[in-house]
Amino acid sequence: MVNCEMGNCGENALAIVQEALLVKEGENAKALNGIERAIIEGVCQKKTYQEIADSDDNRWNRQHVNNEAARLWRRISEAFGERVTANNFCSVVASRLAKRQVVAEKEMSPLAQQMQALFEALDYKFDKHERREDNYFEWIIQVPARRGYDVVLVRGIEGEIGINDVKLLRQSINQLQKIDEGWLVTNRRISSAASQEIEKPENNNIFCYTFDRLLDEMVDFSSYIEWLETEIKKRKIDEMYVPLACRKDEFHADTKLKIGFSNYDENNGWIDGYVDIWLDDPAKEHLSILGEFGTGKTWFVLHYAWMCLQRYRDTKRRGIKRPRLPLVINLRDYARALDVENVLAGFFFKQHNIKSNIKIFDLLNRMGKLLLIFDGFDEMADKVDRQKMINNFWELATVIVPGAKAILTCRTEHFPDAKEGRALLSAELKASTANLTGEAPQFEVLELKKFNEGATRYCENQCDRHTYT
Repeated sequence: MVNCEMGNCGENALAIVQEALLVKEGENAKALNGIERAIIEGVCQKKTYQEIADSDDNRWNRQHVNNEAARLWRRISEAFGERVTANNFCSVVASRLAKRQVVAEKEMSPLAQQMQALFEALDYKFDKHERREDNYFEWIIQVPARRGYDVVLVRGIEGEIGINDVKLLRQSINQLQKIDEGWLVTNRRISSAASQEIEKPENNNIFCYTFDRLLDEMVDFSSYIEWLETEIKKRKIDEMYVPLACRKDEFHADTKLKIGFSNYDENNGWIDGYVDIWLDDPAKEHLSILGEFGTGKTWFVLHYAWMCLQRYRDTKRRGIKRPRLPLVINLRDYARALDVENVLAGFFFKQHNIKSNIKIFDLLNRMGKLLLIFDGFDEMADKVDRQKMINNFWELATVIVPGAKAILTCRTEHFPDAKEGRALLSAELKASTANLTGEAPQFEVLELKKFNEGATRYCENQCDRHTYT
């Protein structure tokens, strides 16, 4: 009688063996056949080879079972990298299952955390099925469909998705049954061989995604991007934009008195150069751009959003890490008492027909996927009194969370004096609304300068260029 050290090797034994064989043998790996599966299941149930041969479902010759078992143990030994026999098979499998459990108890990888947060924000349901290995994790989720739910086997790959990953997922789908689709998701890389593999007819329900591509499937910003491009072309910002200079004052940490200032002009990249560096800085400060009427605040933010969009499109095309997607939100369109959820609902649903919800926006914001550009705070605040203006600022502050980056534009003359403006933007003036809580956002303040000689020369060159082309 076969002496198994465990009463039951568990339902994962077949999957563990098949995965190891595929990793070892690659494209030449053959799926376990009927007698091989029967031998493994029989050993796990403490059956003898004679009992396996005499099974009502099989009726094999005893010698045939012996020969097939000998070949099977040699094949599994090579795949596992250790000697495996009928006598130790269950203990070897138990050891591998224990290692999986140790991996499962480790902290989730960043990719797993992001995917779980995304699926929860989308209200997808998780089944009990979960598996974690050193190089992948796996869930079954239920995705709302036209009628009921689609059951999806999701496998996150820590590294490049390769052809073996597609084959392994195919086998898992076949073994688990009642799976409608399989998704392979990675941070960045999908091999061309894997992309070709999923084009085969037998893999028509398997899909490969980078995490960014998965986000594209879930949240479609194309109508907003088309609007931004139309706005840029209509105003000819892509052709006629004139670079702007700015100044940043610096203050004593204790006395709050001004101790100096920095200029950003043609010598160091204009305001664009400063904002580029600020955007790349992980510090929590956000940015407010002040300027007199007509100095180009809206002109700049549309131009800068256009530059960001070009970088976004380029990285999307090349498949590398994408920068933040700029979202230009015009505050002058909103009522006196600002409600940030209404603002976002108006932006996403009414203005740009983006099918999303506030949980998705919050997730993308915290993940650092968005650059929020609130334009025209002064034009909204002109309609309210001082305290309501402060309350509106704090309401906007609710979306400025860890991971977020925000730009706010406002007219300089909107504030009675510069000190009060800086006190508001540094969150020193408190809201009267009790339910507005959270860490105070700290805005850096840039003041746009009027056209200088360098900007004037640039403008003249642009006009000459468009005159003769």
